[in-house]
Amino acid sequence: MWKLYSDLENGIAIQSTFKNLKECFFEDEPDVVIGKVEYLNYNEDSIPWGNKLYIYKPFMYKRRSFEYENEIWAIVFVRNEEKRNNK
Repeated sequence: MWKLYSDLENGIAIQSTFKNLKECFFEDEPDVVIGKVEYLNYNEDSIPWGNKLYIYKPFMYKRRSFEYENEIWAIVFVRNEEKRNNK
């Protein structure tokens, strides 16, 4: 897969599980969202928003043609104050 995104000299790939990725963060860390990417056929399906409009939701869905990637993502929200302190 990584041959598609980077040449072999300049790219890295990290393999993990949902459980292992989740354990990298503190349990009570409200600014981290971890999820398994879901793959949709955008001609037939839409993102299931549910009752709340979460800002991160569009990032957890990709076209079905990328299903072979089988991704999990951690989205980390950084506040302006944290940016200034280089955290």
